[in-house]
Amino acid sequence: MNVLKEVFTCLAAGLPKDWRTVSVEVIEVANDGKEREFEARYTYTHASERQPRRLKPCDETLPAKGVHALNQFLDPEKRQWTRALLTCHSDGKFDLKYDYSQ
Repeated sequence: MNVLKEVFTCLAAGLPKDWRTVSVEVIEVANDGKEREFEARYTYTHASERQPRRLKPCDETLPAKGVHALNQFLDPEKRQWTRALLTCHSDGKFDLKYDYSQ
């Protein structure tokens, strides 16, 4: 997937050599029924630590927009998530989880 490659490339710009995981958390902060507004948080963990640290990607919006662009691969009824968490692991694996409002 080219979208994931673009997201990771931007995140990698701020990663130290000994990183273990890097995450993009995209949270819906407003939804008036017509437009949705999101906020993003970027974190990583070192190989020797479990506590996440803040990450500064190459661009503050590109990774979050990339996560949102992955909606094209979701069924239409699954696109109204309120939180998405993309986690990339240093071994090349990744997880993408969605939360939905009740």
